[in-house]
Amino acid sequence: MLNPAIPRRSRAFVLAAMLLLTALLSALLVTLAPQSAQAHTPAASPTCTSLDVSATNYAGNAANHVTVVIDGDTVVDEAFGASFVRSFAWDATVDHDWEVTIDQGDGNQYDYHDSGTQTACEQPPTTETGVTTEPGFHDVCGPEYQLVVPEDTEGYRFTVANGAQDGSGDIVVTATLNPGYVWTGGATEPRTWTFHATDEPCDVPTTVEGTPNVVDQCGPGYDVQLPVVTDADGYAFSVDESGVVDGEGTVVVTATLADGFTWQDGSTEPRTYEFAVTSEPCTTEAIPAPTAAEVCGPDGDAPYVLPADGEHYRYVVTDPGTYVDGERVVTIAVAFDDGFVAPEGATTSWTFTFSDQPCDTPVAGIATADVIVTGATCSAPGTATTGQTERASWTVTDVPAAGGTATFVAVADQGAAFQAGLPGVSSDLTTRTFTLDVPAADGDLCAIAPPPVQPPTQATPPTTAQSAPPTLPRTGFDLSAILALGALLAVAGATLVVRRVRAEG
Repeated sequence: MLNPAIPRRSRAFVLAAMLLLTALLSALLVTLAPQSAQAHTPAASPTCTSLDVSATNYAGNAANHVTVVIDGDTVVDEAFGASFVRSFAWDATVDHDWEVTIDQGDGNQYDYHDSGTQTACEQPPTTETGVTTEPGFHDVCGPEYQLVVPEDTEGYRFTVANGAQDGSGDIVVTATLNPGYVWTGGATEPRTWTFHATDEPCDVPTTVEGTPNVVDQCGPGYDVQLPVVTDADGYAFSVDESGVVDGEGTVVVTATLADGFTWQDGSTEPRTYEFAVTSEPCTTEAIPAPTAAEVCGPDGDAPYVLPADGEHYRYVVTDPGTYVDGERVVTIAVAFDDGFVAPEGATTSWTFTFSDQPCDTPVAGIATADVIVTGATCSAPGTATTGQTERASWTVTDVPAAGGTATFVAVADQGAAFQAGLPGVSSDLTTRTFTLDVPAADGDLCAIAPPPVQPPTQATPPTTAQSAPPTLPRTGFDLSAILALGALLAVAGATLVVRRVRAEG
């Protein structure tokens, strides 16, 4: 209560001042009081069919930002102004995970974050199905078995849990429904089939069909030939070559039974076959000789012709490619594969010497010529005659009449040449000279004594002067004197005989 001692006018002034102060304080309280919830309103509302997100009454000039994630996918990640209002539809028959984040651009008082899971509000439509083909299993004995799993279908899929170890144990096949399907009658639990495998031996008799073989003709290599077998045969082959060193030794082939099988005689031990192999070298086919194709003029081409390499040999050429002192020496040798040799007596290396003298024309072929020499007799010297020629002709045929040194010169035809390396062939391969010793007549052959002459009988008429004197064949020796002496001896003998007869008479 106001003091009654204060004048009335003063009391009115004080009352007015108090009212004014009250009004000012009320206005200040109103100004400082928090704004209503309508100022910033963030919200995320999941429903059966959608997720509704809103952010209203935010400052329009602030960098506000909203992020929406549904089922792991970011469907919104953007800035907004004064407000953001949007609805995101989804399938009402399945569950959905969601997350909403709102960042206030001019502070953090109205930042917002919320997340959750919206369960399905409706049951999806279902289709009844049944297992059209069930899994199959067959196991009689032994570690092997047969499991048949059908193909997956649109309504269900198969999985296999194999608990069999070494052919023995349980095998479980499971059929699981795909979404939207139920088994006939409405059940949804997976269906299972359990099969038991056993490895009890079958003791099926078998025998080796065919015979293993090792083919070893020659050389370090060999060929192991095995019959074809399958699992149904009940055995398998193995090859042990550890006993073979450098192509020689023993190859062992073993036939081993599979589990559950026996041999026809009831035994089960592996059966072995042993084959001895050697490394005796193989002989190649005949080896053709290379030939000189170009014998003059260094035009850069190979002056020789090589036959084709054989199956197990090849030609190796050593060719300097240049001419030294007018000659180019080329060596050709044959190299063989391991375990192969040339036929006995075959030539395996050749040497050609070529000249760099220019050629008038390309060589058209190889020229050949030969000379034949015969021996002497006691009365005549030997002979030397020209033999057959090919692409060549004779220009000199000098043979001494009484024997001695004979000279023959053959000239190659135009475009032909003699083979390099033969005796007497000129450096340009255009001529071949034969220098031969022709034997003279050997008089010692004629010193052989003639056979003795038998004396003539009475019935033999005396030799007359008209008889031609015989001569030794091919010697020219005259027998006239000897025949005359023989005639005189015959007459004297006859006279003595007549006188003796008369004396006795």
